[in-house]
Amino acid sequence: MRAKYALDAGFKFMEKVDVNGEEAHPVYRWLRLRGSEDAEPLAWNFSIFLVAKNGTSVTRYAQSRNPLSIQSDIEALLEAPDSEGTPPVSPTS
Repeated sequence: MRAKYALDAGFKFMEKVDVNGEEAHPVYRWLRLRGSEDAEPLAWNFSIFLVAKNGTSVTRYAQSRNPLSIQSDIEALLEAPDSEGTPPVSPTS
């Protein structure tokens, strides 16, 4: 990726990964399973996922949606009280 060279990063920004099937990348598997009732495979690489700050809520939108069409959903998540947007603290042993 060109940005890797322009920014002199020592890691990959992107790489090709599977998004469906047994070899699906864990991030896409998690998004797909949390983002819809039927967890259908991703049909296209432009699916939109909206994740709450604490990861408790995931909404999957069709690839045909314009990102501006979910502006109100994004704003609602950003304005959610801290209790809804902050992950719970785990007790330490």
